[in-house]
Amino acid sequence: MIIPGALSTGSTKKSWISFYNDEAAVLIDSTGLPNKSLCDWRKDTLNHVFKKVHVKTGIRVYPHLLRSVFAREMSLAGVPDRYIDAFCGRVPSSVLARNYTDYSPEVLRQLYEKANIRILE
Repeated sequence: MIIPGALSTGSTKKSWISFYNDEAAVLIDSTGLPNKSLCDWRKDTLNHVFKKVHVKTGIRVYPHLLRSVFAREMSLAGVPDRYIDAFCGRVPSSVLARNYTDYSPEVLRQLYEKANIRILE
């Protein structure tokens, strides 16, 4: 689980917790970047990683593409939309979602692990 050091609250999205699996951890370790907390990664660091991926694979990687693939795969795994939105930093504003949906890190971790998304297989 990744917990950002500074949570931001924009008009449409909020910085929130996130998760990554073992598959992603191996790829992150293979970037050759300094081994530091993912929370400390800045936009220029991620852009460097995306550029390395493009040079190595010929595939252009960018945040919107990653969000789209993630949301599709989570949906195919049966994760409810309101939780997919939460993983993407958009907590629904409906009364039902705000007051009766458990967005605790434990529940989100269970949903993430149950989805068991694998991209490279």
